[in-house]
Amino acid sequence: MKLSIYLAFAFVSVNVLTLVTTAVLAANPQHVLHLLSKKNCFFCDLSAANLSSIVLLQADLQGANLSGANLSQANLSGAYLQGANLSGANLSQANLSGANLSQANLSQANLQGTNLSEGLASLANFQRANLSKANLKGAFLLLANLSQANLSQANLLQANLSQTNLSQANLLFANLLQTNLEEANLHKTMMPDGKIYP
Repeated sequence: MKLSIYLAFAFVSVNVLTLVTTAVLAANPQHVLHLLSKKNCFFCDLSAANLSSIVLLQADLQGANLSGANLSQANLSGAYLQGANLSGANLSQANLSGANLSQANLSQANLQGTNLSEGLASLANFQRANLSKANLKGAFLLLANLSQANLSQANLLQANLSQTNLSQANLLFANLLQTNLEEANLHKTMMPDGKIYP
């Protein structure tokens, strides 16, 4: 009986260790464990962690370091990511609808096909990010930096891009219907029709 309990405990310990080891490359292992158990981890070091397909609905990841992390197909709907570092992260096909990304760093992040609808991303940095085919319907990106970002075929229906920096961004075939571009910087931006803005 004691042997079977010991073996069961050892099996569970190995499985948890395997999960954490798989998730961690440069991340703090304790922070990853905290995230997996509590579904929140603000100001944590989760850099380069493999969190693909993780479900973190309305999770609090304020100020977390997720640079280089794999969050492809993750569900972060309604998550609080204000001030988080997501530079170089893979967020392709992720669900970030209604998430708060204000002041977050998403420079050079892969957000291809990501759902950012109704999200808040004011003052966020999307410089050189890949947002092709992303859904930004109704998103609020006041004063965001989207310079040199790829927004080709993105859905920006009713999005607020006022005072954003879109210089040298790619908006080819993007949906700009009812999009607010008031005072946006469109210097050398490729517009939906393929023309380059002066």
